[in-house]
Amino acid sequence: MIALCAVHHAAADSGAFTNDQLLSLKQANHASVQSSFQWRRKHTVFACGGNYAYRCGSMLRVGGIDVVYFEKDDSECDTLSLNIYDICMNRIFSMRMNDWMARINVDDIEAPPSARTLVFKSAIHQVDIRIEFKDRRMLNPDEQAISAEFGIPTEENVVFCFFTGKMPAPVPVKFNERNIQFGGMTLEGSRMAGCGVGIQVG
Repeated sequence: MIALCAVHHAAADSGAFTNDQLLSLKQANHASVQSSFQWRRKHTVFACGGNYAYRCGSMLRVGGIDVVYFEKDDSECDTLSLNIYDICMNRIFSMRMNDWMARINVDDIEAPPSARTLVFKSAIHQVDIRIEFKDRRMLNPDEQAISAEFGIPTEENVVFCFFTGKMPAPVPVKFNERNIQFGGMTLEGSRMAGCGVGIQVG
């Protein structure tokens, strides 16, 4: 038995790999796993702990390090970039313009090709991050109002990128649905647009 992604599973079922090739895949000592995330829109609102940022150079900066930011592709669509560190400040998950790579000594990585979520968990590294994308059809009235606050035309596509979970470094921080908690402080209810840094922690 071998675990494969949806693309390689279909290829294996159709006979693309021999049994020996599949066996060699199982025995390979891979140091990392990588793939790509497909969500791209021209308007992306970053939602983190009841705080919202739009068109900022860095969406989330923690301890002076950019953790979440968006970069435009050739079609002028936003692509997601991430830097996630463990307690020793080793980068264990990184994404650049929707292409991601993670160390394999983690508990779980969920990145279904057809889904709108990305989940990264590692108990030993004290990291538990969830990213969820919602397009305009899925936004509730409050989120629609926030989109309007940022001046995004109602006839244009917009996506909200929700970031929740916890990480130990550069600063220990928890990202809840309604607030961000760090060092005995709480951050919530802010709106940032067109600035250098949207949400800054520590």
